Amino acid sequence: LMQNYGDRPSGSYYVGTQPITAAQQAAVRDNMGLAGLTGNVEVRFGFVTESYVIRCFPWGEPLYSSPGDTEFDMGVEARLKLWEPVAVLADSADGEWYFVQSYNSVGWIPQSACALCPRGTWDDLRTRLDSDFLLVTGARIALDGSAQLGREYGPTLTLGTRLPLRRGEGACDNAAGDRCYVVELPLRREDGQLTLTSARIMKNEAVSVGYLPFTTENLLTEAFALLGHRYG
Repeated sequence: LMQNYGDRPSGSYYVGTQPITAAQQAAVRDNMGLAGLTGNVEVRFGFVTESYVIRCFPWGEPLYSSPGDTEFDMGVEARLKLWEPVAVLADSADGEWYFVQSYNSVGWIPQSACALCPRGTWDDLRTRLDSDFLLVTGARIALDGSAQLGREYGPTLTLGTRLPLRRGEGACDNAAGDRCYVVELPLRREDGQLTLTSARIMKNEAVSVGYLPFTTENLLTEAFALLGHRYG
């Protein structure tokens, strides 16, 4: 899977405005840790704790096909949203990246953007994400900071993000819950394991409990919700 991307990053690409060097290419290949992948691989399981692009290699530098083509990073495979489940297949040699498989992508994400959990917990949370969830139907929703999380924690939730609903809560973050939904947020502990906390999303935001009805009107509304926003 790691080598399906071919010999990229090859010498025909640019890091910013400078051609990629042979030393940079060798460092990226070495960091994949291919030499250490022998025998069976123990698969681990986790969830994405912050929206992040899934990259073709364990390297965060943007990779361009020409010096001026800075709109399109050739090192990006896709974007993973908050709460997306992943199977962790390997670690990079420097211990900074996970090689993961999501529902429709495979590639590298920083370990700091993923929290691990036991397979049973992973299955239970995936069931909740499929059956009892709040869905973001607008282009973006910004979560406010909270007393629990601190004001600096305010992830932006993008169209299609699903969050497990927390039921039976009369209040969250010292605020009455009749004007808001209470959802679960995934956090990564210092040991890399998953822990959960709650957050409020106001009911007047562009959200839906479960999926929207599959109608022509809703298809057009959702498509035009992205009008004017940058690709990504």
